[in-house]
Amino acid sequence: MKRRNFLISAFAFAASANVYAAHRTSISIQSDNFFINGQPTYKGRMYKNMKIEGLLMNSRVVQGIYDDRNPNTMNRWAYPDTKKWDAERNTNEFLAAMPEWKKNGLLAFTLNLQGGSPEGYSKDQPWHNSAIEADGSLNQKYLVRLEKIINKADQLGIVVILGYFYFGQDQRLKDELAVKIAVVNATNWLHKKGWRNVLVEVNNECNIKAYDHAILKETRIHELINLVKATTHKGYRFPVGTSFGGGAIPTVHLSSVRLHPAACSCSKKPMLGARNGSATITAPPGARLVSKIARRCGCICSAYRMSEPTIRSKRAISLHSVQS
Repeated sequence: MKRRNFLISAFAFAASANVYAAHRTSISIQSDNFFINGQPTYKGRMYKNMKIEGLLMNSRVVQGIYDDRNPNTMNRWAYPDTKKWDAERNTNEFLAAMPEWKKNGLLAFTLNLQGGSPEGYSKDQPWHNSAIEADGSLNQKYLVRLEKIINKADQLGIVVILGYFYFGQDQRLKDELAVKIAVVNATNWLHKKGWRNVLVEVNNECNIKAYDHAILKETRIHELINLVKATTHKGYRFPVGTSFGGGAIPTVHLSSVRLHPAACSCSKKPMLGARNGSATITAPPGARLVSKIARRCGCICSAYRMSEPTIRSKRAISLHSVQS
């Protein structure tokens, strides 16, 4: 019996090791520069006499795993040829396009477990697009689609910026505890898969008033960022941040920024690098911040994306995942 248990344990260890060994792409941050597989992004490249080495330019394509579980709205997204909506087809077509994106220089893109508005901008969002259930558990059909995309990105050398929550869908979770459980579940799932080409964005535009849960708003979002940071595996934690909408600067709770690709007024729309394993460059708000952005971006942008706060609370959060 002891030998049998040993063999099972040895097999499980080997399988786990193979998961990590099989992955090809890793993102890291050194000083204020992004590195992919140990090499700075856009190595040696300039644009209009400005250094772009170390930036992480990315595309917001958050609907790669989109579905609509509301029968009253799902037909809005029906394909012209079949007259039906098909979430699997949507993901498969996304996958088929990815090699062309990489061929044309794309190094990173964003996905979100709760997507974004499929209409671009919407006053009301009645559709049900959430990989997160009411109790914080994760929907397996969404995870299957997401795994395909992250695996493909890993093969191609692309970084995935994975968002957890979106203000048009966070009402799907029943309470704050469910939000925290979802953060732990999603982060543990990423660790289980062993990817190193993922950056975590806890939620999209945390200063948007439409969020239903207070912990997803700007004055408390650092609690969830710290929860992701505390959810580690073998000493590794995922670089993590959040974002603000346009026209905002860091609050007292958040002290780091990156440019929001959708809101930055400049045509280059880069994402700044980071220190200490964060997803962004650390800088105080105000004139110094604008000056730093101007030097790297070549313009003074009125909107930037926030990330990785200085830890201001030492209160530990202990949660057990409800999903293996």
